[in-house]
Amino acid sequence: MADTVDFLDVTWPLLTVRFPRHFSPTVMQATIDGFERIYERRERCVILADCSPIVKFPGTVERKMLSEWLGSPGRPEKEKAYTIATAIVLVSGPMRALMSAITWVSRPVSPQVWKATEAEAFEWCVERLAEARLPITKAIEAARAEFRRRPASQPVR
Repeated sequence: MADTVDFLDVTWPLLTVRFPRHFSPTVMQATIDGFERIYERRERCVILADCSPIVKFPGTVERKMLSEWLGSPGRPEKEKAYTIATAIVLVSGPMRALMSAITWVSRPVSPQVWKATEAEAFEWCVERLAEARLPITKAIEAARAEFRRRPASQPVR
């Protein structure tokens, strides 16, 4: 997998963001720019953030970039307006527990959960769409059926 972040909207309003194995300032900037483009759509969505490929979390430079963006004027309001909820895929149980604990201290603007597999995250996202009375599109149903056919460890690409 190349060190790029992919914003996949084929199942919109369920957006999948796939992260690379490593973060660099370029990847972090692409992540920030990608989310800003999503907010510019001015449409509500749920986000599935697939962090399962990550082998090394962002370093000091990348964390500073992220922190500055998260604290930028108007960003929390955009997230609240357009992000219904986010499911984050992390395969490490201890890392999921740590990240969940962090969100208890620093509450996200919209609901956030940590899941072990992409299939679990996808299903949770579909449930959030239904609760928000947003359409479960044919593309979402097709992806959901594909997840149900595959072993949990094999992602739908």
